Amino acid sequence: MWKLPSKTLAIGGVGSMLAVAAVAGATAAMASHTASVQVCVLLPDTKSSVRWVQFDAPDFATALKKAGVTYSINNALNDPTKQKAQAQACLAAGAKVVVETALDNGSAAAIEKLFTSSGGYAIDYDRQVIGGSASVYVTFDGKLVGEAQANGIIAGMKSAKSYPGGTVAELWGGPTDQNAFWFKSGNDLSSTRSSPPARSRRARRRSSPTGTRPTRRRSTSRTSSRPTTTSRACWRRMTTSPAR
Repeated sequence: MWKLPSKTLAIGGVGSMLAVAAVAGATAAMASHTASVQVCVLLPDTKSSVRWVQFDAPDFATALKKAGVTYSINNALNDPTKQKAQAQACLAAGAKVVVETALDNGSAAAIEKLFTSSGGYAIDYDRQVIGGSASVYVTFDGKLVGEAQANGIIAGMKSAKSYPGGTVAELWGGPTDQNAFWFKSGNDLSSTRSSPPARSRRARRRSSPTGTRPTRRRSTSRTSSRPTTTSRACWRRMTTSPAR
């Protein structure tokens, strides 16, 4: 039986299409399978972004239908327990592949193992599940996203005449979101290219759990560029003010 590589990273702008390509490969060996559901798509919520309802769900439906794959597309409404129940319902219907956007790492890893322990496949979609059993991780180019974020802030500061010489503060998302390091690396690359170190101030950067605010501090010291476990921001904000 053909198998997916042990860990494949697919990066691109049309993530759902890439995920479907991976699904097509995983289901090719199950062409004779008569399950009512072959592929289970688990999306996270309806409120964190309009994309899950307006773009991802219909794109998956279109691409999976074109691929001739039976499927079930589900939205957990930000409830990990509901997402696990949806996965179990897919398994009961015969699904062998799960495409999952995680709500939290623990429950997401458990869902993946429900599929892979019985010979199925798991695909991380948009959010990497650390410790999970996915064969493929489909995501965007987070480094380029980080560069675009920093370039936007620098352009805004220039327009406000607070650059160079202004202060930039960065607020990361929660420390369990595994793409934020890519955002950070893009931020750092863009700001290093654009900001004269001796004439600009950068506040210390920190992660912030959902619902909390960072303490804004001014600093002329450079922050370390070493790798961090802090990862992708579900939301991210950079604030600026003229130097005093």
